[in-house]
Amino acid sequence: MQTSVSPAEYRLRIPPSQRFVMLQIDWAAYRQITQALGERRFHVAYDGWNLELKTASHHHARLSRMLTRCVWTLTEELLLPIRSCGGMAWEREDLQIAVAPDASFYIAHEASVRGKHDIDLVLDPPPDLALEIDFDRSSQWRIPLHAALGVPEIWCFDGESVRFLNLTANGEYVAVERSRYFPFPAPTDILNVLQRWGQTDDNTLVRSFRQWIRQQLPGAGQ
Repeated sequence: MQTSVSPAEYRLRIPPSQRFVMLQIDWAAYRQITQALGERRFHVAYDGWNLELKTASHHHARLSRMLTRCVWTLTEELLLPIRSCGGMAWEREDLQIAVAPDASFYIAHEASVRGKHDIDLVLDPPPDLALEIDFDRSSQWRIPLHAALGVPEIWCFDGESVRFLNLTANGEYVAVERSRYFPFPAPTDILNVLQRWGQTDDNTLVRSFRQWIRQQLPGAGQ
């Protein structure tokens, strides 16, 4: 059964830090709703039937930016290529799936999408790394969508702990102590950075993290 909706019905006034789930939404309705929302900032998740719209609080957004800066700093110091895709929604109409993490990046496959303005996940690889700030545990529903798209790694922060999740050959995520893209840090090292957020300004915190990275490099201190 096709669901017909008017875009005007979904010009929502949603306060910060709210999560809404719409049921029995087909792909056509999903596209109408997201197009009606336009440039407004929502974290979207869609599994072919249920559509989640989630807004980020100021606290959530600032932590997301700090975690993003950690990834940028790692790639700079380790001389790795990177393409940041921000919080864009990744879609596969053929799979009836869409999900927008807090941030996503191409690292190992950066060259495969270099210079492309539009990325088609039917033809192009999925992002290598996605970030999820998850204060309300909604990622328990969102993570399988990343798996279906084939995203190799997710970093999750729930306010208390950081987890690195790697996608296995059977399509499930397992927690690991090392990223597949970086020789360090461990999840607890990233947690240490996030726990110090707010104790100083952002640039000072990033400089401290950068100094820590350089101390881990071969030959450091010699």
